[in-house]
Amino acid sequence: MLPQQASNNKKYFLLAAVSAAMSIIFSVMSAPFIRVLAATKSKIFWLVGIVFVSSLFFLKMNLVAIYVGTIWMTLGLYSELEKKGITWKKSGALSVLAGVAFGAISFLAITKWSVDHELFKQVIDPLMVSLKQVLPEENFETKAVMMFMPGLLASALISALAVSLVFEAQIFQAFQIKRERLASGLKWLEFRLPDMFIWVSLFSFLFSVVETPFHFLQVIAINLAVVSIISFFFQGISVFEFAMRIFRVGRITKLLLYLLIITWALPVITVLGFADYWVDFRRHMRKKVKVS
Repeated sequence: MLPQQASNNKKYFLLAAVSAAMSIIFSVMSAPFIRVLAATKSKIFWLVGIVFVSSLFFLKMNLVAIYVGTIWMTLGLYSELEKKGITWKKSGALSVLAGVAFGAISFLAITKWSVDHELFKQVIDPLMVSLKQVLPEENFETKAVMMFMPGLLASALISALAVSLVFEAQIFQAFQIKRERLASGLKWLEFRLPDMFIWVSLFSFLFSVVETPFHFLQVIAINLAVVSIISFFFQGISVFEFAMRIFRVGRITKLLLYLLIITWALPVITVLGFADYWVDFRRHMRKKVKVS
């Protein structure tokens, strides 16, 4: 084996080890590492993913195994579809659906849909506590809360995918890996949700609050509303970052603004992303810069 090839292999296996460790320790923030591994060394990515997730199941770390498996599945499939030239819209939707399917099938296979299973309690108890804090007068049943888990999981996977696309360049640079440019790749500063999505989200918000005789319709609507909120948030973030770059905001100011977003302005950024569908802030900012 040539010295250069041996060096590259060590680099990729180090990336694989870091990706696995980060996925347990830092959850969504591990996504850029996993993304870079999937985009560069597909065979190593899938081999490490299968062995790693299987080991977690073997060690009875079922909840961690399911969550890591969903992220690995989502980012891996997205990269595979991207390499085949499929647009980011289709790749993103299919990969998130695949991740949710993996999570649902794994969860049901382990719990057999028994609310007395320990895994049920690990998932539901923290969520029930959060819901009680927000709506203390409501009585939530375990199975009712579980109906909304697909939307929450999909939101987490969308977050992982978004974070991976935002920070992948830094990871490529840190590991000195050359990034292959793909025509189907998403430029996240230009991220804009499809036109159809806005109407789906509007109907989901409507049926989330309107009582109907069809309970399943409201369940679907609430799940879609949760996904819509996180999706509009990331569109808002792309608008915000575009503005920071086009107006050349300094690093310290940008850092302070992001801290403000994290601690207080999350809803504001979500509204910004929602409004961008009609206003198209980036188009107006480009015009303003050209005029000045």
